[in-house]
Amino acid sequence: GVYTLQGTNTYLVGSGNDRILVDAGEGCDGYTEALREAMLRSGAQRIHAIVITHHHSDHVGGVADVMREFDVERVLKMPLPSADGAKLTKLLTGELKHGDVVSVEGATLRAIHAPGHTQEHLCYMLEEEGTLFAGDVVLGGSTPVFEDLAQYVASLKLLKRECERARMLSCTTRAGRMYPSHGDEVADGPEEVDGYLMNRAYREYMVLDALLKAGDGATTWDITESVYSDMPIANKLAAQHLILSHLK
Repeated sequence: GVYTLQGTNTYLVGSGNDRILVDAGEGCDGYTEALREAMLRSGAQRIHAIVITHHHSDHVGGVADVMREFDVERVLKMPLPSADGAKLTKLLTGELKHGDVVSVEGATLRAIHAPGHTQEHLCYMLEEEGTLFAGDVVLGGSTPVFEDLAQYVASLKLLKRECERARMLSCTTRAGRMYPSHGDEVADGPEEVDGYLMNRAYREYMVLDALLKAGDGATTWDITESVYSDMPIANKLAAQHLILSHLK
């Protein structure tokens, strides 16, 4: 889709009978069947917990279906009462904060608070590999929208440090990779983040330049049309939100 690329990636981690599921998708037809096939192929018998990156519907829409079909008893995320909604709040069985750990055999996930895309966004470091489930902070082949630019940039820098640290401490060749919620695997997380930071700095310059050229009375849409002139109209609506973040 326009905002989700090929769809929403979800991830099963672990090596024993139990698995942790990172996000539960949007609740589309056939998802639980595909998940069951993946469980069978990997020899898994149970889903120990669902850990959620953030409250957007394409990440939590499938929670109820997965809980029902797989008898999942633990659904964990950082709470955000203003956005989670009554339905999701009822499904949550526990809270996660920065530094909390959820583990099964072969997989230790450490929660990293990375706000910006949303206020309560969590990423998860797979300690055994030194790889990161990046949620919607870093995408494979695109850039995300965000609610708060300053927070988002700070989170990018934090994730870069986490991946660099993982490379120093890990003996696996996969250390530093990122698994995004949309798009393909990112082979070099720190390098990808550097590209994101350069892009944000360039967009900041373009916004300031457009403001100077437009003069008094320019609207947010005027600036969006100038900065993202070649972008399809459907994407410009999201781009306008990014422009607002730059102007704050």
